[in-house]
Amino acid sequence: MKLINETYFNDLVTKNQIKQFGCEFLDSFKIGINIEAIIYQSPEYIDLTQKLTFDGWQKIDLANTKLVANNFYIAISKEKICLPPNIFGQLSTRSTFSRVGLDVLLGSNYVSPGFGNIKPIPLVLELSPKISLKIPLHIPMAGLLLFEIDNNNIKAGLDHSTRFPFNFVEK
Repeated sequence: MKLINETYFNDLVTKNQIKQFGCEFLDSFKIGINIEAIIYQSPEYIDLTQKLTFDGWQKIDLANTKLVANNFYIAISKEKICLPPNIFGQLSTRSTFSRVGLDVLLGSNYVSPGFGNIKPIPLVLELSPKISLKIPLHIPMAGLLLFEIDNNNIKAGLDHSTRFPFNFVEK
């Protein structure tokens, strides 16, 4: 397994093995993940025994409001990526945000091999503030590390663009 640096990433993009839109590196290894201004606040109750829909979710414009403590939000990244079946990713909340009580992943920090295998798609961040916060939209909230797996016999993932929440949110 190999950690992918910016030079190798750009080489893979040139060879069309990775497709991407808007990806910029924060350092030699970490891609910055920014969010769109429009996010979605969850309802107080979701019945997981029923088909998951966006019923009851509230559209929020972060340019005009703040995140409210102890609420849950879904945000879509500005960056889009399409990974081959031998590359996976690891997301992390940037320490700038963690230190003020904001988690942007909640445990969903794995980007599957073959993510976006049909076309480049954005990542989903799960915002969970412990205190109310006004978010600067010009600072990446998460970082993405990519790893290349030695084994090329990996089954590619599903078309992630048809899964929740992409089947409901504006793209």
